[in-house]
Amino acid sequence: MNWVYFSSGRFGAGLLEALLSRQFHPKTVFTIPDRPSGRGGRLSPSPVKVLCLKDGLQFREVSSKDELREMRFDATVVCCDIGLIFPPEFVAANYCINTHPSLLPRWRGASPIFWAIYSGDKESGVTLFKMNEGLDTGDILLQEKVTIGDMMDYAELESLLIIKAADMLSSILKENMLSLETVPQKGQSSYAKKVSRDILRIDWNGSAVDAHNLIRAASPYLGAWSSFRGRRLKVFKARPVGSCEDGPGKIIEVTKETIKVCCNPGALEILEVQPEAKKRMSTRDFILGYRPQVGEELGL
Repeated sequence: MNWVYFSSGRFGAGLLEALLSRQFHPKTVFTIPDRPSGRGGRLSPSPVKVLCLKDGLQFREVSSKDELREMRFDATVVCCDIGLIFPPEFVAANYCINTHPSLLPRWRGASPIFWAIYSGDKESGVTLFKMNEGLDTGDILLQEKVTIGDMMDYAELESLLIIKAADMLSSILKENMLSLETVPQKGQSSYAKKVSRDILRIDWNGSAVDAHNLIRAASPYLGAWSSFRGRRLKVFKARPVGSCEDGPGKIIEVTKETIKVCCNPGALEILEVQPEAKKRMSTRDFILGYRPQVGEELGL
């Protein structure tokens, strides 16, 4: 079946790579133009463009609604993680399927994987839906669940969902799209807004479970953070352990391998960190280099 692919982000690139490995090749790939990235603001290609250049795929860059309004295809439009709002004219003129890494309508919007883990959800999934003019509100074609493990971080869940999405799309691309039945979305919806820097700051006055959920939701791409001795300290891996009656943010135990920090309630055992201007390291290496002491506080 003829299909074109609209995508830009890391999830979309991973999905396209998985589809290519299954011998599903889009007629054309559409992605966003290079954008400023990093501290220097240098122009960088989207992950999807990088993949297209590597594999020699035909692609085209689109940057605005005006470009999209006049587009008509004699092929199915498959969308995933594109970073553009499709105008009504485009949606009305084309058969558009969106691939969303959430059990819609649970998390609509830009960052469903982060918010599912951050909120302590026990399951996530992939929804294929026929696009309409709303934000992730279209009728569902297919939906499948995955379990979110207690220690699963963003990258691990993302990889699982990419495989699930590729399996689902592979089956859909073999079918006659017009023969597939759709069902309306049902249930409570939430908006997965873009993740801000403030959200990533660890609140030691909150529970150890909440801190743990933030850390794994932000790992490894963003990094939840606190401060130690006046400098930023990112935490990439931790786990809630036991109870604590000391002050929130206070170090209550230092072993050769880990640091335990008091929360409210509970305690958090820190396993992997990144001090400011340094590389990621195990807590063991951090302890050897920085010699943290019981009674010192994080977050000051």
